[in-house]
Amino acid sequence: MNKVNFGKIGAPIDPPLLLKMQKDSFAEFLQQNVAPEKRKFQGLEGVFRDIFPLTNSDESLVLEYVSYSFGEPKYSVEESIVRDATYALPLKVKLRLMHRKEDGREKELSEQEVYFGDIPLMTDTATFIVNGAERVVVSQIHRSPGVIFEEDEEKRVTVLGKPLHFARIIPYRGAWVEFEFDQNGILYVRIDRKRKIFATTFLRALGFEIDQEILNLFKEVKEVSLESVSTSLSIDYLAEDIYDEVTGEIIEDSGKELKEDLVKKLQAKGFTTVSILKDASILLTLKKDTIKGQKEAINYIYRVLKTQEFIMQERAQGFLEELLFKSVRRYDLT
Repeated sequence: MNKVNFGKIGAPIDPPLLLKMQKDSFAEFLQQNVAPEKRKFQGLEGVFRDIFPLTNSDESLVLEYVSYSFGEPKYSVEESIVRDATYALPLKVKLRLMHRKEDGREKELSEQEVYFGDIPLMTDTATFIVNGAERVVVSQIHRSPGVIFEEDEEKRVTVLGKPLHFARIIPYRGAWVEFEFDQNGILYVRIDRKRKIFATTFLRALGFEIDQEILNLFKEVKEVSLESVSTSLSIDYLAEDIYDEVTGEIIEDSGKELKEDLVKKLQAKGFTTVSILKDASILLTLKKDTIKGQKEAINYIYRVLKTQEFIMQERAQGFLEELLFKSVRRYDLT
């Protein structure tokens, strides 16, 4: 490049290398000319150390990462363009297989370098040759990790006239968890964008096995006068059990629909006000959900996500924890 001269104001200035940022970034990603023991925890080295070690279901076998190396490109830049090939480096990874004994000691079974695949190599002009075509990397904006609440633009309201919303829990790494309502106000959840399941099934799998435990998580109540209750315009549900003040027996259970005959029955017993649920979505979902136990819920979610009819019980029990909570390497909210 020619130097830029600003006349008598100052000395000639060398223009900056405009491709420096792209080339330096890719060099830091590969760390190609850095000895394995001196590589920083970034780029390819960071990915491998983040993923490994891998274990089998009973953790008796451990696959450890040792290092990686590169071969020579099969074709030059010019040859790749002529042959409609990709200008790339073969990536080889050295792995170590260990056997973990019951007392915790480990024994090395094998150490071997395996071919992992080809990685496109950047040219001197900061481009990539893919199938003979010259391409560049374009930065894109992606949705940041976090919890996002939105109003449903397609289905505006439920049959009862309530606005419809949905929420997403988006991790830095791992499966998305999405909550949505249907037109009838039933609450569903999707894990990793698979088929939707009842939100109450998901909660049971997390350990909230009893209906009342789930209701207590969402129990927002309000006190209403029985005189002002209109059973023809809306559907209300009792938030708490109704007891006879004299005998102590239960007159009606919580969750019962507040219909006209029940209103008259309570008024005859001397009640003037009752507590009702502000939002009955979780109650409606419970009534639709046929799964009632934690083990059954875990098996159902495993079947939906893995699309398998045959279920190994020990595998299914640890699957949800491994997918969402247990391992930072697999699920990270940051």
